[in-house]
Amino acid sequence: MDIHQIWISLLSGITYLTLPWILQRAARRYRLVATLSPAFFCYVLGIVLGNLMPPPGQVREIFQMITVPPAIPLLLFSADLRRWLRLARPALISQGVYITAVLLMAWVAGWIFQGVLPYAAQAAAMSLGVYVGATANMAAIQLAIGATEDLFIRMNINDMVVSALYLAAIFGGAQRWLLRFLPGFQADPEASQRQTASTWDHAAPGTRVRYVAVALAMALALLGVVAGIVYGLTGHLHQSLVIVLLTAGGLALSLVKRIRTWPGTYETGEYLFLMFCIVIGSAVSPQTLTMDNLPLIGLMAFVAYGAILLHTLIAVRLRLDADTVIITQIAAIFSPPFIGPAAHALHNREIVVTGLTMAVVNMALGNLAGLLMYYWLS
Repeated sequence: MDIHQIWISLLSGITYLTLPWILQRAARRYRLVATLSPAFFCYVLGIVLGNLMPPPGQVREIFQMITVPPAIPLLLFSADLRRWLRLARPALISQGVYITAVLLMAWVAGWIFQGVLPYAAQAAAMSLGVYVGATANMAAIQLAIGATEDLFIRMNINDMVVSALYLAAIFGGAQRWLLRFLPGFQADPEASQRQTASTWDHAAPGTRVRYVAVALAMALALLGVVAGIVYGLTGHLHQSLVIVLLTAGGLALSLVKRIRTWPGTYETGEYLFLMFCIVIGSAVSPQTLTMDNLPLIGLMAFVAYGAILLHTLIAVRLRLDADTVIITQIAAIFSPPFIGPAAHALHNREIVVTGLTMAVVNMALGNLAGLLMYYWLS
């Protein structure tokens, strides 16, 4: 590696480390960043970086490997499984129906498109992951099944298009249309309200560093244990098995109250995931963006819109309320930061706790379901 590549590697590493932090802060101050999501800006800035100052492939591979595995348990540590199991019956039914609908649509899509796309099984599994637990799931599944970076990049770009159309419908008044067919939300006067500010939000910079250090230590300790178990049992570090055990371990540790309530675990996992988005974005080339993309976006739209339609039709039959149906879909298709804006659009603050819990639990369910779907189809 010559001096020029060393400088590019150094500048790329600094960019990977700093941009996610900047965008996390910007999302709390600027509505545009929060609405489009920091992940969107990470992809865009990563694409710019990759075309103006392409980092060496080894640098991207290193950052890719050190971001996704610890991010998975960090995003799951804050899951409140006990609250999830105590949620109102309609919310649990709605979540179960939606996940079943995505499973069915992903299986059908993998079968229909297998003659058109040679990687239909991978695309169906990753679509299942992203439309059950958002983009972090697709990243984990891509790593576990060994899908190419080109496929991941194209599916991320397609997902922005597919999900943006759905989000526009929600913010454009889909609730009023659904209320013609579904009952309204019944408020629970004893339901918990989301806190307006967390311990993390009010912490001093030095305290936040301590929160992050402890969160990372917990995630890395779990990763070390999981890697040791997998290597001890198989003699190899099988990525799919590592992802499954990381998911299960993250959920198991979330049952420990001190870990579940430790400030900054989700924010730290989000930071690592945003770093991964920049790294992947920096691999985008004009050749990647001009590939024949119609069959792939068709597969993803089939899974997403087919699941939404089937979920809504069954909800009409089961008489689930409109707000619960919408927040179930938002929690699955988007990440937890979208729950607040969606609840605001629904004029229903009470639905926030339900949506946040669903979104976090879906991350675990999406990982497992996506891997099972891949091995089923392939």
